[in-house]
Amino acid sequence: MNEYLCAMTITSTTRGQLNFVSAVPERLGYLKIPGSQMLHAEESFANIFYQKYQTADYSFWLSAYTAKEDHVMYIHRDGPMIGFKVMLKQNMRYTCETGEIYFKQGQFLFAQVPYIDSLFSLKQGREYFVFDMALTVDFLRRLNLQVKSLDRFLDSTQDGKMRFLLNNTMNSSIVLLDSIEYLRHHPADRQAAAKVVEALFSTVTEGKSQDLPEYKIERMYEAREIIRFDITRHITIPNLAHMVGTNSRDLKTDFVKVFSIPPGQYLQYERMKAAKQLLLNEPDLTVNEIAVRVGFKNSAAFDPAFKDNVGTTPSEFRRSNGA
Repeated sequence: MNEYLCAMTITSTTRGQLNFVSAVPERLGYLKIPGSQMLHAEESFANIFYQKYQTADYSFWLSAYTAKEDHVMYIHRDGPMIGFKVMLKQNMRYTCETGEIYFKQGQFLFAQVPYIDSLFSLKQGREYFVFDMALTVDFLRRLNLQVKSLDRFLDSTQDGKMRFLLNNTMNSSIVLLDSIEYLRHHPADRQAAAKVVEALFSTVTEGKSQDLPEYKIERMYEAREIIRFDITRHITIPNLAHMVGTNSRDLKTDFVKVFSIPPGQYLQYERMKAAKQLLLNEPDLTVNEIAVRVGFKNSAAFDPAFKDNVGTTPSEFRRSNGA
């Protein structure tokens, strides 16, 4: 069996073993995780792309499925394992010995499992992205998150039995999604891995996420991508709502229910994130040039917005970080 799959079996319930090769499909090259083990299977019913990155403290893998027909897959992975699953794209239903677990887009679940032995369904024409992360108890304790529910959870894991941190899935916050994306590009960065876990448990502690029908969640993820695609664009709430097939009122309320942040505030978040990167990585750019690049008319409009969000002026931020 392929070394990558030595502790994991992935099969079709009707076609048997998959024909994996070590390759990155050209269409999904943007998902590539540096230094990861990569496998691609192009089958008549689906294209499957797996990547895994492993360290002594944590490991994570990104799975991408493009379904050519309705199909049921089977996965077995040896354990025990402590960690979580995030459904980054689409919705997926898993069937295991404890029953069914349904993940809507962006939802996560944290658990200890003695092993993974489950079925999951793919629907024709849909593309699925799934992020899984396994963590050692020592790594989790060293983070010292001071989350009582996590402390109780870790104290009860010695028996290796299946155990869920929560009884339900939760929506990922914007910070959690961003932290996962950063870790995918910097997989060896233990601080980045720690930030993923911190963001997840911050979401758990706040407990603000609310459930919505799948189509509404998909609309909000589409709205998020539109905002992210061009942060210089001055798009209005009515226009954004029209672009994703909803109305202004539902856009504003549903966006908060999914991401715990209003759409206008999210645009500001993305602009500040981009501005900080430019301030640190582009020392030849003036503050005014950076202001324009991230969607502000000039530095007079940018400076107070940056200070309100970051707590310091752009120039002070640049100096204090040695740029």
